[in-house]
Amino acid sequence: MVGLASIYIWGFEGGADTESLAIDRGVAFQLTNILRDLREDAARGRTYLPREELTLLKVSEDDLRSARGGKAFSELMRFQIDRAEAYYQTSRSLEERIQRDSRATLVAMTQIYHKLLKKVAQEPERVLRERVSLSLLSKLMIGWRAARAK
Repeated sequence: MVGLASIYIWGFEGGADTESLAIDRGVAFQLTNILRDLREDAARGRTYLPREELTLLKVSEDDLRSARGGKAFSELMRFQIDRAEAYYQTSRSLEERIQRDSRATLVAMTQIYHKLLKKVAQEPERVLRERVSLSLLSKLMIGWRAARAK
């Protein structure tokens, strides 16, 4: 997991509790990526959402490949967005456990990914048409604020 590997690079305190927070943050990042890249991955024949959830919410892999939106797709996205948000929330105390000189990196990464998720949440079907991204200026501002907040 990227979250767990990262804290060993950055340095941390808090043992297993911090590792658990890092795993949750990594899952939040991964879910954000999965949702943002849904169309591109489906076009390559890859679906990273659990099949049981697709079945339960009546969305097929063909629906994803065909970029078919609608009510079922919106319900699937809301479920996944809420799940990702929950992981961001459960891991919110991670930053204070990371070595001070590495916190800005984690803060910037989190803000970028979380802002991407919020953009997806504003219009979930947008991921069927295009790759949702942040502007370079937005990313630079996030990085600048994170570096100053050290």
